[in-house]
Amino acid sequence: MSRLSASVWHHTVLGTDPTPEQLRLYNSWPTFKGFSDNSLDPTVAEAVIILALRSGSGNDQVLVLAPQAAEQWLLEQFEAVAIRSFQWTKERYPTRAKEMINGFIQLFRKVKMTGRVLQLREEPAHWVSFGFLAESTLAPWMDGRLLERNESRRPDGSADVRST
Repeated sequence: MSRLSASVWHHTVLGTDPTPEQLRLYNSWPTFKGFSDNSLDPTVAEAVIILALRSGSGNDQVLVLAPQAAEQWLLEQFEAVAIRSFQWTKERYPTRAKEMINGFIQLFRKVKMTGRVLQLREEPAHWVSFGFLAESTLAPWMDGRLLERNESRRPDGSADVRST
């Protein structure tokens, strides 16, 4: 299934179309491995999770790089995506649901999380990033790999789309 485009993958796993911001990241993959954004934004997390699940091949491990302060929240997002994808699969593909869900479980098992990016001396073969800013102190191989967001957040938490 990893040969499908990320946007098709997104729909296959979640049953929804990606947002324009998620599409920007999907279309810039693999040059960019995440957003330069330290907010706990579920749509950003969703995009990073989709990219993590479709990265690598075979038994390759995929590292999700996230600040330790965001790890628990991101794990909860992984759980929510798993539940949502299993429910969607059961509804959409009832005759193949068990097979597809087992495939998703295998993909989720390949994903590992760490916040210790400065301890990784070499770039991992397969990785995505969540919760770091491009201007943060990062491993040298992460330089230029985080995509700037198109939207910012207003003080009330609502999206404010920047003109580009």
